[in-house]
Amino acid sequence: MRHRVKKTQRLGIDREHSTSIVRSIAISVIINEKVQTTRPRGKAVQPFVEKLITTAKNNTAANAARLIEKELQHDSACKKVIEELLKRYESRTSGFTRLLRVGNRKGDNAPLVQLELV
Repeated sequence: MRHRVKKTQRLGIDREHSTSIVRSIAISVIINEKVQTTRPRGKAVQPFVEKLITTAKNNTAANAARLIEKELQHDSACKKVIEELLKRYESRTSGFTRLLRVGNRKGDNAPLVQLELV
C-alpha cells in the first residue's frame, strides 16, 4: 500500500538521473532566476524549489543552510537562497515560482516552459 506517499515524476529515466536533472535545473533557477525547459521537467522542478525556499523560511539560518546544502550540493546557490531569496519572500507564504508556456522546441516540437522566480 502507498498511503500518504506522494508520487514523484520519473521523467522517463532512472531515479538517480532524474534527481540529478531536477537538482541541476533547480540550481540554474536559483542562480539565474529563470530557466527555459520542457514542461515535464519544469513541473518536476517547481515543487523542489518551493520546498527549498520554505525550508529557508521555517528554520534558523545555520540549520536552513545545512538542509539546503544537503539537497542542492552547491555553495553559491545555497548562499543565494539564504541571503537574497529569504528576504525577498518573507511576506509571501507560498507561490515563489511560476511556469509560463513559451511554445514548442524547434527540433522535436517538445512543449517548452519558462520556470522563473516571482
